[in-house]
Amino acid sequence: MIPASRVVQPSLFLLLVIIAVILVSYGAILDSPPERLAGIALAACSLVMLRPIARNTPAPLNERRYRVTAESAVPPRIIESPVRAGGLSLRVLPLVLLAAGCSAATVYRINAMPQPDAGRAALSALIGTVESVRMQRYTSEIVVRQEKTPGAPGGMADGARVLIMAPHNTAAQRGDECAVFSEARPVTMEGVRESSFLRGLARRGLTYTAYADEDSLSIVRTAPEGTRGIIRSGIARSLDRHFRARTASLLKALYFGNKNHMDKRTIEQYKKAGVMHVLAASGLHVGIVAAIPFMLLAPLRVGKTAILAVTIALLCFYLYITDMPVSLVRAFMMFAAYAVLRLFDMDRGAVNTLLLTASAILILMPHELYEPGFQLTFGATLGILLFYRSFEACLDLLPMALRGPLALTLAAQIPVYPIILYHMNEVNLAGIVSNLAAVPGITLALSVSIAAQAAGLLSETAARVLAVPVDITVEATGLFVQAMASLGGLFRVECRSWALLPFYALYLLPLVATREKRRMAVLAVPLAVVGAWFVLSSDAVRPGAVRIAYHDTGRMLILSNGSHALLHGRLSGIEEAKAVFEILERERVETLQLALTGTDFHSLSAACFLARRCVISACAIDSGFRFSRALSRLVAVLERDGVMPEFLALPRLPAGCADERHSMALFSPPVREYTLPALAALAKRLHAYGRPGHGEPDSVRSSH
Repeated sequence: MIPASRVVQPSLFLLLVIIAVILVSYGAILDSPPERLAGIALAACSLVMLRPIARNTPAPLNERRYRVTAESAVPPRIIESPVRAGGLSLRVLPLVLLAAGCSAATVYRINAMPQPDAGRAALSALIGTVESVRMQRYTSEIVVRQEKTPGAPGGMADGARVLIMAPHNTAAQRGDECAVFSEARPVTMEGVRESSFLRGLARRGLTYTAYADEDSLSIVRTAPEGTRGIIRSGIARSLDRHFRARTASLLKALYFGNKNHMDKRTIEQYKKAGVMHVLAASGLHVGIVAAIPFMLLAPLRVGKTAILAVTIALLCFYLYITDMPVSLVRAFMMFAAYAVLRLFDMDRGAVNTLLLTASAILILMPHELYEPGFQLTFGATLGILLFYRSFEACLDLLPMALRGPLALTLAAQIPVYPIILYHMNEVNLAGIVSNLAAVPGITLALSVSIAAQAAGLLSETAARVLAVPVDITVEATGLFVQAMASLGGLFRVECRSWALLPFYALYLLPLVATREKRRMAVLAVPLAVVGAWFVLSSDAVRPGAVRIAYHDTGRMLILSNGSHALLHGRLSGIEEAKAVFEILERERVETLQLALTGTDFHSLSAACFLARRCVISACAIDSGFRFSRALSRLVAVLERDGVMPEFLALPRLPAGCADERHSMALFSPPVREYTLPALAALAKRLHAYGRPGHGEPDSVRSSH
């Protein structure tokens, strides 16, 4: 069981009050009664918990009394006196005042952001200053603060914050002045009510959205390249120079906190294996970076305070060069809070530090409360802090090398399962096993890569020697992840989530078992996983013979064998593309092949929607096409994923019947990479590393 004193702390009251204020504030601004009611209920709960929290707070020295023993050699013992009403009030008052101050700061932060306006008009063009640029897979999200509207006399929209979806390779950076000559649509209350995407933009204070291409986006004035950009470019070039292409892309994702540096198929494999979290810059990476000063300075007998100061400076630099994901910010703030508490010799409880960190992030960025990333990183960390010891005690028969990582994974999954199920309607049961090898593999690769980067400053030869084990580790980890992904442990849950409750309760059984029965209770975990797997797999489509998964007579046909699908015909628009995507998700399709006979705007736009969300193995477009922006966007998305579209004379679907013969001739699943041949190929490469030229990365070897 988890002692209540570990959770019932003043920091919990502070966090609950801040969350309640955020819910009520955004509920009032965005006219969402459920959010307001949830905030009011949470505020009432925090007030109810105030008394037990205050009782659990350590009393000041002036409220403690001493019992002096008869033997003078024995020091006096501190005996807690019963809490008087006056003493309780003295503990509650500072906490309430602190919560009120934090609440006021949160409300000010929320109200200071621009809010949706029903009377705001669309902008035909705008000029503004770039606030931030974030690379997505197919676009660059550029946030621009508008300065003036070309050709418009008024300043009605001046100072608005605009989200511009620009091409992936747009050369924009913070401080640039840019002009956008495409329509910027306002974020209105009607749109906020209907779209979760617009609701998220409104919480971030974004009031307009615009889509721009090379012709409609122009950089008017380029700001000097900042130190951050220079450092990132140097690190990226060094990674490309020292490592193989696949290793370099994974390390860029780890270094910069953005998984979009990797190819889509690899990302999908990590997702299906249940180890996507290792690609996100988080506490694992902060721990590796923080260990560097300790390893270098501790042998020199440098004081711990000085080492902590150097470590915080190094972590600040690491945070500076990344895209600052919330998981990394959380880990950095927790370490910084620990360092401050240690410096002033204050309570360094990990749960208390975590709750204070969450409160600080929500005060600065209130909209993060609604983000799945925020909920997952804090939920997983809280699960580890609260439940790790219980699971470790139940697994005491296992060796420590296996017991610790397994207990860590089991503890983290307790809050992660319901969060992922709520936001994504998914459950991944393979992650418990996948983490045992993927986490050590990525940790080793990241640690040695940092050493290789440092060695590269002194000797290129030393860097390339250290790069060899990194390449091997990344490739071996990738093969393991691929094997785990092939098991099909990722399930999409549509309407039977209630059926998983008994298995979730069974999973929690070791936490409530007595000391005598804990070894027996831990057997409930594999039973829960196997039972949930059986229930979820009963609805899943298994790979088999090719069959018709969807048919719209004479217009579109989808063939599927359970792992690969072919879409042949014409799509009517985005709504139909969404319905097709749902079908592919239910079919658990891994790769999609496109054969587009319709080349009009609606069909190509819908195909682009699917190409962004599915792994496209091949794409054929009817040769009777006409050049258009929709075609250019589709080709750009395909090329980003390394797919070159073919332009062919495609057969038309017969009208009036579901004849799949023409489509069957086009059905061409990609060649699957099996684990054993891949392992044999890896062994051959290991043997070849000792030969001249074979230990060099792809970029160096291709230049010879």
